[in-house]
Formats: sequence, structure tokens, C-alpha cells
Amino acid sequence: VMLFDNKQLDSIQVGRTVFAEAIKEDIAYNKDLIYSCEELTGLIWGNIKEYIQPGDNIYFAPTGVLHQLAIEYLPDEEGQLMCELFNLHRLSSTRQLVINKTKNEEQKAVVYGGIQYQVAPEALADVNRSYHLRRDLVLTASRENAGSIFGKSVSASYLPATKDEAIDIDKKLSGAKWKTNLYMDKYGTEESLKALSGSHTGLLHIATHGFFLGTNNTETNNNNTNTREVQQTDNTDSKSLNRSGLLMSGANNALLGNLPPEGADDGILTAKEISYLDFRNMELVVLSACQTGL
Repeated sequence: VMLFDNKQLDSIQVGRTVFAEAIKEDIAYNKDLIYSCEELTGLIWGNIKEYIQPGDNIYFAPTGVLHQLAIEYLPDEEGQLMCELFNLHRLSSTRQLVINKTKNEEQKAVVYGGIQYQVAPEALADVNRSYHLRRDLVLTASRENAGSIFGKSVSASYLPATKDEAIDIDKKLSGAKWKTNLYMDKYGTEESLKALSGSHTGLLHIATHGFFLGTNNTETNNNNTNTREVQQTDNTDSKSLNRSGLLMSGANNALLGNLPPEGADDGILTAKEISYLDFRNMELVVLSACQTGL
């Protein structure tokens, strides 16, 4: 069933502007208008309404700009949210529906929080010596990346509440008989997370700074960094996955323009780097960070 095409979506009226401009400006400022737009609900849900009933399981894989929308929270004509009417399951790909997955019987969890972004490279090197990563997982995107992502020096501030968050979650999981590893302070490194690739970790919780930079030449970064203005220097599709990511231990070294030592990561874990990792055994990943919804 054909739902709609891009032109129809872009031309929907959202407040005083059209959808294409509302999204481009900043979805955060227009979210109340977007999520109360009946015309948007009609486009996405209207053509399949006759095939679905309240209480049905609905699996969907968004594409394009729909990655930036929580279509689960669009209202129907009576104001009821779609997630209240249906059991909605967001997938990265509909192929997940046909993959046989063996349930992970071992309850292993890894929790990150209270990460120190200002760590001397020598101290990071000492921490990371225990991780024997495959060479292709190191420096896949980041060695020359920080400057090209942010365009000028920024620094990430410490997030004290994330330490309390991580300790609390670790304590609750341990009380529920989970085997947990807690990474805080200088130990929350990019290498430690990449070392989870191919492991039998079932749950991963990361509380840190996150960033998402759009395709405009200048963006404002809302991840509580000390310097808010960031410059986007490359907006080609081939670099798109480098414009989204998480900050790990020692990230300020790269953010302030210093290259990491040879053979080491820079603390900026991009979506492109994550795409090389094997997390197929994970049942739940929690990104407790700004802009990760985008």
C-alpha cells in the first residue's frame, strides 16, 4: 500500500511554515506543531487504516526524514496517540522480522556514566592496553574526524548526574542477578565499548554527551558543551554517519584539536564507527544522551 511521496510530506502545512522547513529549522522548536498535525497523521496512517485494528502489532522501519520523527506519538482525529491504539515496534530494517535470534540466556550488562572527558593521553593509553581490538575497529573514522565534524575547538563538560545514574542502574541490575561491568571516570573509553563487539552482552546503557549535526553549514549543538556553536564543514552523504555520535573518555583532547597517539582512538565514537561493530547479541541498548533521538 503506497503511503505518500516526499513532495506530499514536504508540503504539509505546520503552523506558519511547511513541513520541509519546520524540520530543517529545528524539530525541537516545532515539535508541538508537528505532533499535533492531523495532516501528517493522515499521510502516514491514513492509507493503511482500513487494514489495521486497535491492539494490532505493527512493525515499521522508518526512512529518510522519518528517522527524526516519533510517528508513534502522532494523534488520530480524536486526539488518541497511535502508540495507545497499537503495539508499535520500530525496527532498523524489516529484515529483522525474518532473522532467527537465539535468546541470550546469560544476563550480562555494561553500564557507562560519570565519564571524564578531560584525561591525559598517557592515562588513556594505560587504560586501553588491556583491549586487544582488531585493527579495523580502531580509527575507522575518527583520527582526522574531530576537526572536520565540529569545525573549531569545543570542550565537553563533566556530567555529575550520569555517575549517580550509572551507579544506581548497576546496583539494580546486580540485585536482579545480572553480571555487570561499570565503566566510569577515565575508564569509559571508546576502546572499551568497541571491545564489546561480538560479545554476549545483553544490555548496554550509555550516559554521556551525544551530538547530531544537520546538513546546514552552521548548527547549534545542544549537548551541553562549553562552546555551543559548531561549524559543519562537510555535508556529503558519504560523511553523514560521522556527524552523529557519542563522547567517551578523553574526548576533549580531540575536541580541542589534538590528535590521539598513533594506534589509539580519539574518544569521539561516531555512528560510522558503531556501524562496524557486532552487537547482534544485545537485546537492549539505552542511549541516555542529548540528541540521540535525532
